[in-house]
Amino acid sequence: MRGTVEVLGKIAQIQAFRGLAILMVMLFHYTIRWGSEKNGISLYPFGDFFAVNASWLIAGQIGVELFFMVSGFVIALTLYRSQTITTFAINRFSRLWPPLMVCLPLIYLVNLVSPRLPGASSSPISLLTSLTLIDPQVVSFISGGLLDGAQVTGVLWSLSVELQFYLVAGVIYFKTKNIERNFLVFLLLLLPLNALGSKGSDLFRHIPVLASFTSLRIYGYWFLAGLVIFRIRTGTNSRYSWPIYISSYLVSSAALAMKSNILIERLTLISANTIIFILFLLVLKRHWEPKSQVMRILVWLGDFSYELYLIHEVTGMALLQFIRLNSTFDSPFLVIVSSALSSIIAWAIFRFWSSPACKSTKNGLKTWHSRWLLKSSK
Repeated sequence: MRGTVEVLGKIAQIQAFRGLAILMVMLFHYTIRWGSEKNGISLYPFGDFFAVNASWLIAGQIGVELFFMVSGFVIALTLYRSQTITTFAINRFSRLWPPLMVCLPLIYLVNLVSPRLPGASSSPISLLTSLTLIDPQVVSFISGGLLDGAQVTGVLWSLSVELQFYLVAGVIYFKTKNIERNFLVFLLLLLPLNALGSKGSDLFRHIPVLASFTSLRIYGYWFLAGLVIFRIRTGTNSRYSWPIYISSYLVSSAALAMKSNILIERLTLISANTIIFILFLLVLKRHWEPKSQVMRILVWLGDFSYELYLIHEVTGMALLQFIRLNSTFDSPFLVIVSSALSSIIAWAIFRFWSSPACKSTKNGLKTWHSRWLLKSSK
């Protein structure tokens, strides 16, 4: 098993899925997310041009769930490579936080000079709380209401869910080693909270932070699917793998169906989820290698998809709103311009900061940990 895991290295297919995921999310945010239907007034210079296709473009938000599946796969790989839970924590910290140290201050500055998106904050405190990646409701709860928990960008919600997954997956793996089956058991134990989390629930009206602490009750099944695909790819799958994968698909599709009351939107979300589950399985199980130019572009985007995910909404929408307020240019092709601008900025952050900073942070933390262990043993 150890040898099998080691040869995986940096997997091109995973990078391609990351690239696909960020393209889906950007498409959703730059076309219908900030339209007049949900916000009262369209924040796009081209108005509600894409509204006629809104029921199909809504599939773009599934890009976040695709990121969760990728995380499940990557975390399984990271866990099998980590000797201790401390090593695992170092690996995750050194990947997540160095990019935050540049991306979030950049977002903060953009918020200061451009019209802010609803829900985004430009206060210094919000920058500090955003750097923790802790859910805003949790921040407010812990501080006794002294901090409102506002964040500089709304996309950070998914990283709070990621942190919950890292914590639960790490504990389960290093305590039991059977991560897929026991993570499923953990998710099943959370199922009753779905009923408690319905609108009007007394429990969540009085203690809303509980919903944030248990976000995995909704999103955990995409992570679980990624864990299973890692097993299948490495040839270490058990008799539980296929039933768990199918169950993950069914429960996640049911969760998506509850996101909308419109039938066509429900069908679109479920269809997109179905395609993702099939593609993820076929591509990674068969060790597909990207050969076309389109796939190479997806792999390239995947390399800096984390940085792009962090900044794309604020930077891209800042440009679109600037054009809306200061010119009469209203071409829908501005979606491509915003995507290109955000991609260039994200690539520069990745190339000149994140790539070297993540490596140096990882090496520094490992050196510190080794010295601490040596000192403790004396």
